[in-house]
Amino acid sequence: MDIVIDVGAAVILLVCAAAAFAAAGAAAALQRYHVMDAGRNERGLTLIAGLLAVIGALCAGVVTGTSAVAALAVPVAWASYVFTAQRLGLFTIMRHDEVVNCREETELHT
Repeated sequence: MDIVIDVGAAVILLVCAAAAFAAAGAAAALQRYHVMDAGRNERGLTLIAGLLAVIGALCAGVVTGTSAVAALAVPVAWASYVFTAQRLGLFTIMRHDEVVNCREETELHT
């Protein structure tokens, strides 16, 4: 039995899947921030990230099948994790010339 999904419904499901994967990546970054900052491991954030990943996988799986779930989940969740972690101050992303200038300023102050 083959189920046919309207194009509009497919787009809505893919947008919902992308939003769920992005939220899962942000929740994982926030959980890592809590662990590094206060040393406490919040299971609630881990469960929320897992729940959002499952919801995203279900939405993407209904539309495209299981092979496309990873193709959508990995880049969206990774990008969301990186942007959120950078915003929280876990690390910084700089261009090469910014790193060189930062090192020169550090050497001048020592």
